[in-house]
Amino acid sequence: MFKKVFFAIATLIGCTTSANADIWIDGNLFCENSDSIQTTIPFATVTMYDIDNHNDQKYFAVANDRGYFEVKPYDYTKPYYMEISAPGYETRKTTITAIKSPLQNNNTINIRLKPSGTAPAIGKTTYTGDSLAKGTKILRELLLATVPGIQNEGEDWFTDNDESVLIFFNDWASKPEVLQILMDNAPSEEIDRIDVFKLPEGSVYECAIRINIPAVGHINFPKYYFNDSSYLKEIR
Repeated sequence: MFKKVFFAIATLIGCTTSANADIWIDGNLFCENSDSIQTTIPFATVTMYDIDNHNDQKYFAVANDRGYFEVKPYDYTKPYYMEISAPGYETRKTTITAIKSPLQNNNTINIRLKPSGTAPAIGKTTYTGDSLAKGTKILRELLLATVPGIQNEGEDWFTDNDESVLIFFNDWASKPEVLQILMDNAPSEEIDRIDVFKLPEGSVYECAIRINIPAVGHINFPKYYFNDSSYLKEIR
């Protein structure tokens, strides 16, 4: 019974990342210094709007701690207006063109940002081994018992300051409907690490939590040199 339950959980996470699922775009947010040394930008936000009505939000994504983001599902047949921002960087306002070729439905969109002063530090606390709460059965109980200063009501996770909490499973942000199922079905014993990131002032979320489930796997992050995506067209 346990194996069947956990297989279903892995499938739920996989359905947001599998190439056989809905069409998506993903990519890496990065900056580059004068020596051409590149650095990825953690927890930047990517907001996409109707190309003509910039008040009509269509998609919203937050990069993980490695600067990776994903928008899924995604209507690749339309262009969009985009705003990409992170504390310590200039907000970039650009457009993304429609992706017309049916062979390019799942595209990597790497995005460069320019520094604006010094990027603020992001604090990190890791819970693993004996620092993970004992005696819990499901993930929801484990998270609340392990991480101080967070609360939960239904689909909402927030801090004691009533600020929002962003939750990742391994390398992927989870949709609310999937998050609920995982919280109530993932066995505590399958979680080997919880990372809590304190995000800078001005961020959409006060903190981000990454829950590591070894059986699910991780993204193979690229080691090549990033180039700004050719699908991005600057506003003139």
